[in-house]
Amino acid sequence: MEHEISSKITISDQEVIDFFNANRAQFNLPEEALHLAQIIVTPVREPQIANRTGDDAATPQAAVAKVQMLMERLKNGGAFGDLARDYSEDPGTAPRGGDLGLVGMSQIRKAPPLLREAALKTNVGAARVVNENGIFTIVYVVAREPAGQRDLSTPGVRERITAGLKSVREQTLRAAYLAAARSDADVVNYLARKVVESQGKPPAK
Repeated sequence: MEHEISSKITISDQEVIDFFNANRAQFNLPEEALHLAQIIVTPVREPQIANRTGDDAATPQAAVAKVQMLMERLKNGGAFGDLARDYSEDPGTAPRGGDLGLVGMSQIRKAPPLLREAALKTNVGAARVVNENGIFTIVYVVAREPAGQRDLSTPGVRERITAGLKSVREQTLRAAYLAAARSDADVVNYLARKVVESQGKPPAK
């Protein structure tokens, strides 16, 4: 996937400008906000996994070990977005690197106490683990944003737009690539063929 899709996606300056002009209101913050990202790890088998590795912690012990591994990788300089794409068990945010976008302070204050505390007390560029009934959320603070209008010269705006456009395009191309791969696949059940050829007798090992 990385070779066939991700590495080949490019976003032009004009696409960034067009997106900003069409969505200027998104960059006018009425209040201070935090740019947040998350990685979700659950202790049960998930019905849908959208991360790049297919990794899924299926027991409480596996969930604890996975969170410890992720925090260790972050401590050693691992990129949060890449770890979220590879390991997060939240199908909604894993494909976009766990990105939650800008979350206003009024919304953060309404969050459950542990998540609220993690968001408000974690430094920019740092992560904190929240455990709620065995479900782990690694909360990462990307940036703190004051209220006011942004433009394309504001630090981080171009990068955020580029990452968002690339994520949307990558999801679309992944779906198309998998659909094409499935339709082009030639699947042969050799065991069934041998059973037929042997007139119903199981083939010898």
